Amino acid sequence: MPRRTDSRSRMIHAAAELFRQRGYHATAFSDVIRASGAPRGSTYFHFPGGKQELAREAIALAGDEIEELVAQAADRADGPGSLVRALGDMVAARLEGSDYHSGCAIATMVLELAPENEELSTDFETVFGRWRAALARRFETWAIAPGRAIGLADLVMSAFEGALILSRAARSTESFSTTVQAVAEVIDHEPRQPADHPLPLRPAATHAPGNQQLRYGVGRDAVQTCRRLGVNDQVRHVAQLREIPHQRQQVSPRFALTASRTLPGPGCCRVQHGAAGKRSRPVAGRAAMRMCSS
Repeated sequence: MPRRTDSRSRMIHAAAELFRQRGYHATAFSDVIRASGAPRGSTYFHFPGGKQELAREAIALAGDEIEELVAQAADRADGPGSLVRALGDMVAARLEGSDYHSGCAIATMVLELAPENEELSTDFETVFGRWRAALARRFETWAIAPGRAIGLADLVMSAFEGALILSRAARSTESFSTTVQAVAEVIDHEPRQPADHPLPLRPAATHAPGNQQLRYGVGRDAVQTCRRLGVNDQVRHVAQLREIPHQRQQVSPRFALTASRTLPGPGCCRVQHGAAGKRSRPVAGRAAMRMCSS
């Protein structure tokens, strides 16, 4: 028998599934109580903001769910198209298993509530943003350019959402599977950045003694290290000469490596972390890594 202390979590999970299948307006607190087995008096104790607060929690849970699905799909994939197929297989299996009741976690609520309910509309956009970012990060690890990775993520999201509606109406996954395969083929043929082109890397080495600076590599070695470690933080690869610290200068890893060997001082070239660029970390090939260690 579930513990009473689990009632809030059980209510959120039950509400998420009911909202997915029925929508917001057709789901009452009594339905959530019945589905979760939570005590009747716990409704406003756990959710003093009422049904809207419960909906916000369910929407946030949907964001967690889609990130987990993308991570699971990536574990099965060997490329960006393979990732889309694996994700599609999991979504299709869930749709069939629910007898075509469980499509997108938030689509029904979006159609009901956006854009009139501004608070929930913001939450919906946050979930779609998390899905977009999760896909784009994975695409970038397979050498797809950052801007293009975002566009492909939007393509996948739009295709999945539309195909789920068609499949629910037809009570068949045929339309969904056909759409997923078509999108995956497009992504399979997407041009990749060459190995010596600056890629959006992930933090890729150890913490330096005495501080929290991360060391990065450059070029093919750094890409392989980043992929092996699989750290989630996204970085922007901007090689920057030490002599002109106030200018961002996009250069190739080969040039950065040459500069690190010929210009004086440690950290001749840097990778700037994040769009704001408030901090930079010393890097540039093996020579710079040796200088950083000294």
